[in-house]
Amino acid sequence: MNYRNEILSGEDQERENLRAITEVNHVHEITGSVASATSAGIRNHSHRFATMTSRPIKTRNGNHVHAVRFWTDSYDGHLHEFRGMTTEADETGSHHIHYLTGLTSINDGHRHEFKAATLIDNPTGTK
Repeated sequence: MNYRNEILSGEDQERENLRAITEVNHVHEITGSVASATSAGIRNHSHRFATMTSRPIKTRNGNHVHAVRFWTDSYDGHLHEFRGMTTEADETGSHHIHYLTGLTSINDGHRHEFKAATLIDNPTGTK
């Protein structure tokens, strides 16, 4: 039984419920570009991506990470996939962000490196 909920006023209870829902269901946007491909025989080019993270995944130290999966845009008939995890949350005042680095899948004989940061979750603070 949750005794804390029994002693909260109606307004405080509503605020607590909203906080719990927001904490569990928050996601982040990620947009970026991969580094240019410069392998021998590959035309110099880049790709862009835009995606959303998964919901938070708790870590052992009480922080959290997010799973990320995206496909880049297409260039010259090919694209690339990435699957991975963000870093733990990095506080930015009253909000937080995550970082993401990695390599895309190998397609058309090459892959790309990238670095990105998530956008702030709920930047306006609206519910």
